[in-house]
Amino acid sequence: MKIKTRWHALFVAMVSVALGASQASVAELPLVRVGYGGIAGYQLPLWVNKEAGLAKKYGIDLEPLLIGGGSLNMQALVGGSIQMSQNSASAAIGAALRKYLKVNDGEAIEATYEFFSRRMVPVPRTEIEGTKSILREMEAPQRSPSEFLDMSLVDELEREGFVQRLYGN
Repeated sequence: MKIKTRWHALFVAMVSVALGASQASVAELPLVRVGYGGIAGYQLPLWVNKEAGLAKKYGIDLEPLLIGGGSLNMQALVGGSIQMSQNSASAAIGAALRKYLKVNDGEAIEATYEFFSRRMVPVPRTEIEGTKSILREMEAPQRSPSEFLDMSLVDELEREGFVQRLYGN
């Protein structure tokens, strides 16, 4: 339950920051259209957010939109019709591969996805040395990576077994 609360708070905070809406008045709430691909329990946070008025509390007019199918949802997101999407990762990755590789061949997209997905790092951790290198390039070598990195959420997800369940280990 603790992780769900954090994810919900992170979702609301990200939308608020992205739209600069944390100080918005009720009369001028920015509309955020969120596409979702089906009716199942994993959309519960989105519906509860809308029904309980949580987004409005943080200055956002949330409009969930049922858009059947992951690829249509991603097309709406890429095309700018919606601002966020509650979608599967494979649909998002497939849309990105189609867009950036300029390939519409479904088999080629699937083969590319399979090739790279097997090589992905299971636990996404930011490399300290890489951050130090970036700080040197920005002429800020006196700054510590710990000022910018907080891996506590990743640590908690790993500790509670989320990563293991995600990859089926």
